[in-house]
Amino acid sequence: MTKYLGVDGYGEVVAVIIATQILQVLVGWSSAALARYGIEEFVESGSINKCFWARAVILVPSVVLLLLLSFAWLPLLSRWLKLPQDVAWLLIAYFVAAAVWLHFQNALVGAKMPLVQGALLAIERAAIFAILLLLVFTETLDTRAALIAYIIPALAMAVSAVFFLRQVISWRIEIDREWLRRTVTFSLPLIPAFLAINLSTNYIDAVFISQYLSHAALGVYSIAYQFNGMLLQFSVLAGSLLLPLFVTLDAQKDTAKVRIFMEDILPILAISVGIGLMVIVLITGAVIPFFFGDASYEIVSILIILSLSTAFAAPFMLGYFPYLNFRSATYVWTAHAVTTATVNIAVDALLIPRYGLVGAAWASVAAQGLALMVVMIFIHRKFSLKHKWTIPALIPVSGGIVYATVYGNLVIGLFVALALAALVLFIFRKSFIPSLSLLIGFRQVLFPRTSEK
Repeated sequence: MTKYLGVDGYGEVVAVIIATQILQVLVGWSSAALARYGIEEFVESGSINKCFWARAVILVPSVVLLLLLSFAWLPLLSRWLKLPQDVAWLLIAYFVAAAVWLHFQNALVGAKMPLVQGALLAIERAAIFAILLLLVFTETLDTRAALIAYIIPALAMAVSAVFFLRQVISWRIEIDREWLRRTVTFSLPLIPAFLAINLSTNYIDAVFISQYLSHAALGVYSIAYQFNGMLLQFSVLAGSLLLPLFVTLDAQKDTAKVRIFMEDILPILAISVGIGLMVIVLITGAVIPFFFGDASYEIVSILIILSLSTAFAAPFMLGYFPYLNFRSATYVWTAHAVTTATVNIAVDALLIPRYGLVGAAWASVAAQGLALMVVMIFIHRKFSLKHKWTIPALIPVSGGIVYATVYGNLVIGLFVALALAALVLFIFRKSFIPSLSLLIGFRQVLFPRTSEK
C-alpha cells in the first residue's frame, strides 16, 4: 500500500482501521471472560457452550446498539481522524467482521486451541496480503479496495473457526444464568480498562498526529508501529499459552509452579526479550530501506524507540497479564490501562506538537514503563509476589536503546546492552543460576514428553 498508494494513501487506510479498532474497544470488553471461563468450563466438561453463549448475549446487543448510535459517533471519529469521505459503510462492515472474529478467537483460546487460533491469524494476514497483491496486479488498488481486503479474510476466518469449534459448542442457543453472571462480574471492571486501552496505544497517537501533523506522518508512524507490533506478538503469543497452563495447574492443586514462574523465571525472560528485540530491530532496520525508500530513516528511528516500549510491555504480557486473568484480578488490569492511557495522553500532548513522531514514540515508552511499575506494586501488595530482579533485567535494553537514539548507532547500542546484561547477570548471579535451572524444569511442565503420564 505504501508503494502504490504512497505514505499519505496508506495513512488514510490506517485512519479507517484505527477508527474500527476504537469501536472494538466499546464492544470487546467482555471478550477476555470467554477465554478465562471458557478454559475452566472446558477443563470441567470438555465444552465451552455455556461460556460461549453467555458472552454472545453480551456481544450482540452491544454491536447492535453501537450501530444504532452511529449518527453520533461517526461524525466525531471522522473529524478526529480526518477520515476519507464515503468510507462509512466500509468502516461499519470491518467493525462487525472484526467483532465476530474476535469472539471466535477467544472461543478457540477457551477451548485450548491456541495453535488453531495462531494458524487462523496467520492465514488471515496472508489472505490480506494476497488480496492486496491481486489488487495491484489488476491495477484496482485504492483506499476502498484495500479496506475490503481486510474485511473478507476476517469473515472467512470466523467461519473457519466454526468448523474447529463444532465439537465443543452446541449451536442450539443455551443461556445459563450462572455463567452469564460470572461473565458479567468478571468483565464489568474491564470496561474502563478497555476504554483506557483506546487511549494508550497508537489510537490516541493517531488522533494527535492527525491533528498536528498529516496523513503522511500517520502513515510513517503506523509502518513503524506495525513492525513494533510484530515484535510484541512474541510476548503476546507466549503469554496466551500461560493462562490455560495456570488454570490447569490450579485445577490440579499445583499453584506453586505458577509462583515459581512469576518470581524466578520472568526476570530471565525479560532480559532475554530485551536483547532479542534489539537484534531483531537491527536486522529489520537493514531490510526496511529496500521497501520504503525515502521514508526509511524516519521509520527506523521511530521503530528503535518503540522497541523499548515493547521491552517494557514484555513482563506484563509474558507474566502479569495471564496471572491477573488467572486470579480474576481484572481491576489491576484496569489500573494498568488507565495509567498507560493517562501518561500517553499527557506526554503526547506535551511532545508531539514540539517533536512530532519522535515525541509520540517516547510517549509510548513512558506510558508502558510507568504502567508496568503500577502493576508490579499492585501484585506485590495483593498477592505477595516478589519481583526480585525483574526491574534490573530491563536496564540493558534501556541503556542500549537510549544510546542508539542519542548517538544514532544501533550496533554499538546493542553492545552496550550486552555489556549491561552481563553486569546485571553477574550482580544477580545467585538468583540467575538457580532461576535458569528452574526455567529448564518449567519447560518440562509446558512441553511434557509424550511418554510421561
